[in-house]
Amino acid sequence: MKVMKFNIIALAAILATFGIRGTAQALHDGGVARCEACHTMHNSLGGQSMAGVNGVGGSLTKGSDQSSTCLNCHNGGGNGYHVNSTDGSNFTGGGDFYWLSKTFTWVSRGTTVSSMGDEHGHNIVAADYGRTVDATLTVAPGGTYNAGSLGCTSCHDPHGNKNSGGAITASGSYGADPTTAVVGNYRLLGDTGYAAGSGVTFTNGVPVARAHSSGAETN
Repeated sequence: MKVMKFNIIALAAILATFGIRGTAQALHDGGVARCEACHTMHNSLGGQSMAGVNGVGGSLTKGSDQSSTCLNCHNGGGNGYHVNSTDGSNFTGGGDFYWLSKTFTWVSRGTTVSSMGDEHGHNIVAADYGRTVDATLTVAPGGTYNAGSLGCTSCHDPHGNKNSGGAITASGSYGADPTTAVVGNYRLLGDTGYAAGSGVTFTNGVPVARAHSSGAETN
């Protein structure tokens, strides 16, 4: 009987530990991020080799590229930060990738005209979700930024750090100096010196933002 009581107490302690741990590891919410949400270990990504920095799984990520890894959570519709719907219904700050592949057709002066999906916007590269390199705009207009490098992490630091500081706590409104309670960058945007997503080093800082007292995101 004593053994059974001990086992029950031990199990409760383990569950409590993991419950607390799950809260502390909430992604993009401060605290310790959950590595396993984006990364896999020990050559476990579908049996594919993790060897090589530039090969499949070179960063031990669960997607074949950076944006595919992001879309493992941010794909679809509904509530939350989804950016790749099937109907263009998401109205988030970053838009909806749906519009980058949709062909628009309309009538102009009695003639039906179309704008093919690859002819407008800039394609986000996320091969696992059918998002391919822009074949029309191979570089950013007016610049040399390679279209093949355009993905979520081109602008967003997935680790949410401000110059290698602590994890982000919350998004907020523009124009206020951050306090010690607000660590991290607005919308996880890369700061001066950030180059992890594309190899192009940022020369300008991120917008100044402060977390709203309610915890809700404000633009």
